Amino acid sequence: MKYTNFNIYIFSRIKKYINTRIFNFIKLLKNLDIKKHNTSLKKKFFSKVKSFLNFRNYNLRLFYKHFNFKKKKEIFIYIILPVIFFTLVYLNIPRFHNYEKFKIEKIACKGINVNCTISGKIKYKLLPTPRIIISKLNFKDKMKKNILFGKINKIIIKLSVRNLADADSIKYKEIEIIGSEFNINVENLKNTKDLFFNNLISPPLKIKKSKINFFEGNKFLTDIKNIDFFFKTYKKKDTSALKGVFLGDNFTIKYKKSVKNKNTYKKFVTNFTNSNFFTKVELINLDSKQNATEGNILLKKDKNVLSGLINYQNNKLFLKNINLRNVFLEGKVNGYLKFDPFFDFNLDVNFNSANFNKIYNYLSALDEHSKNKLFRFNKKINGKIDLSVNKIFSKYTLVSSLESKIKLLNGNIFFDQAIFNLGKLGAADFVGNINNENKFSIFNFESNVFIDNKKKFFNKFAIYNKKKIPFNFFTSGSLDLTNLIFRINEITTSQKIPDSDVGNLQESFNAILLKNGYESLFSFMSLKDFVKSINYD
Repeated sequence: MKYTNFNIYIFSRIKKYINTRIFNFIKLLKNLDIKKHNTSLKKKFFSKVKSFLNFRNYNLRLFYKHFNFKKKKEIFIYIILPVIFFTLVYLNIPRFHNYEKFKIEKIACKGINVNCTISGKIKYKLLPTPRIIISKLNFKDKMKKNILFGKINKIIIKLSVRNLADADSIKYKEIEIIGSEFNINVENLKNTKDLFFNNLISPPLKIKKSKINFFEGNKFLTDIKNIDFFFKTYKKKDTSALKGVFLGDNFTIKYKKSVKNKNTYKKFVTNFTNSNFFTKVELINLDSKQNATEGNILLKKDKNVLSGLINYQNNKLFLKNINLRNVFLEGKVNGYLKFDPFFDFNLDVNFNSANFNKIYNYLSALDEHSKNKLFRFNKKINGKIDLSVNKIFSKYTLVSSLESKIKLLNGNIFFDQAIFNLGKLGAADFVGNINNENKFSIFNFESNVFIDNKKKFFNKFAIYNKKKIPFNFFTSGSLDLTNLIFRINEITTSQKIPDSDVGNLQESFNAILLKNGYESLFSFMSLKDFVKSINYD
């Protein structure tokens, strides 16, 4: 009997034996009606199932009797061993390829104005999978070679088993970067952007045990440590995740991108563990609207929540009825943010309500360092805000609502208009600016105060010498927000107040309203004491 016929005969006998067992088992199930039989019959059924699954009941002698192990040994020697041998030879072919450093350096820095140098070795490893390992790759400025953009301790390029014999046709499955450090200058992001997105960020990619340093010129700003990053792509889906430590806070950023019916869907999720800050952004690039992205955004930080619709078009992020809620304020935000070529914004902020008591408690609890930085902004944050608060809740209800036009320009704050509704008492307004050019923050202002209900005013401030109180007046001056020193330039009622009287009012203001810093400055009781002091002869 030929060997092929022998195999057919043996396995046909085994198949026939197993099929008979299966047929008997199915026949048993058809004839079994559990509802019509008692518990003893059920036990009998399960005993038969157990007997069927017991391999001891099978006659395997037939299999051993006809299986020729000597013949199988010859198959192993003459067929399997050569396959293993030639496979190992094929997988080791990349060891003999010539990996020239200058060619790899040229590929790594293709299209960017950066010099790449490999100071380590380039070697091939077979296990655990075929891979090329590059050690110590540095990125330096072409003109100023002492400026280091970044360095990578080890790059692992995992190879596909296809076309290993041809060095030019080798394809990689994954790139893994271990122990890298990159220096990013926020004043010149182009080289860093091109380096990352044009040369290094090519899926699939993994970055482990890495670090990013941020500089402004030669000044160190901050860093991201313990970076763990991956980026994968499959057909019409991209997935990436970034983990690390930023300002001592562990964070995770996840990104997903998919294409359905020619529309592109993107999702960003950011979570800072220690500070309890969470962000989720979902975007849709509609095929019918070129260069337009729509979506929604959610930001949460403790009891602070921001959520609503967004639209990105022509380098502008438009905000539509964004809900803003925290322990101090509740309302909506509309407008846009612009990021290119510089950051700019124009926002319409309409708060339904504001809790002045909680704002007052927050300001009073600030430490000295926080108070000094309270009105300072980065010079690159420029824009306009139209602010309105419809209802202000406070213990003494002095200001019931307000409107203001605010502009941020080169680190300074300008108040083009600010109107305070004092309810039944009257109204007040001011224009001015907070100058941050020097070491101290100086608030310069011009203000008008109008008292409409004199009786209400007298009762609220407990005024008895009614002749000495001006009901409508103009004043100008400045307030040093860092050192909390108040200066009055002028006070005018029906006529200009003499400088000697202005000096006395200035002295009283500093002594009473600035006695305990912000705590007394925004205290109604301190204001009441100051107004009453004007009546003293």
